Amino acid sequence: MKRSLFTILGITCCMLTTACSMNPRQTAMASEAPALKINRVAPSIACASLPQTASLHHVRSVGELQTLQASLSSQMGTENRTLQTEQFSTLLATDDLVVINMGQKPTGGYTLELLSTHLSMEDNDATIKVRWEPPAKGMVVTQALTQPCLAIQIPRMSYDTLYITNQDGQLLFSHKN
Repeated sequence: MKRSLFTILGITCCMLTTACSMNPRQTAMASEAPALKINRVAPSIACASLPQTASLHHVRSVGELQTLQASLSSQMGTENRTLQTEQFSTLLATDDLVVINMGQKPTGGYTLELLSTHLSMEDNDATIKVRWEPPAKGMVVTQALTQPCLAIQIPRMSYDTLYITNQDGQLLFSHKN
């Protein structure tokens, strides 16, 4: 009986010590941090019109979008309608567009998807986490050239560097602001 009473008292003391050691200012600040939501957009953009090598495109305005469009058109030798200005003009009025292009792949079965609907911020750097995986060994895949890409809407804000990392935390791309 005495032993269980001491055990209960010990556990209670530990809980009180832990609760009292929490910094209420840090807890309040963490809960007040704005949620930096990001969204996947344009699931059907024609990724095959993007460069065949892996690339990251960060677009902040309709003008930048038109410049990217013209650049892609000159590379392709034809008019490129991958990122249609009309489709993104409303989005670009308040947010930025990030297009992650993983380059040309020899088969289907590659996975590129957004892992979180929130932008991570640390030391004035922004990070977008994606899941990037090749086809599983032995998986039946299409025998066709594919070009996995992902267009993401992010809040317009100031940061030093935008990082794109995979599910294991490995850096895929970085973009200095």
